[in-house]
Amino acid sequence: MAKDMFERWILEDKDGDYDDELGLFDVVAERLSHRTDRGAGWRHVQQLMYESDQQCYEILRMNQRTFEALCTMLTERYELRESLNVYVQEYVAMFLEVVGQDKIVRDITAKY
Repeated sequence: MAKDMFERWILEDKDGDYDDELGLFDVVAERLSHRTDRGAGWRHVQQLMYESDQQCYEILRMNQRTFEALCTMLTERYELRESLNVYVQEYVAMFLEVVGQDKIVRDITAKY
C-alpha cells in the first residue's frame, strides 16, 4: 500500500528517472527562526545581572559578581566569543539554566 501511494506522488517516466508532475519537489522549506524577539535574551540577562542578586542566585545558582567573573574567564582563557545574535552572557546563562534548573531547550528558546 505504501509503495502504491509513493508511485502516485512520484511518477517514473520512460527514461527511468523520476519527474515531479505534481510539482512537489519545487517546494522550498525555509527554516524559521525560533527567536522572534532578538533582544529578549539580552534583556533577561541584564535583568539577572543588575536587578536582584537573589533572583540571579535562584536562576543561575551564583551571584552577579561570580556570573560576571565566569563570563570574563570563559572569554579570556577559553576564547568563548559572541556571535552576531548571541552575547557571551546569554550563552553562559542559557547553559547554567539548562544544567542548574533542568530546563529543556524549548523552555530556554522561549525565554531567550
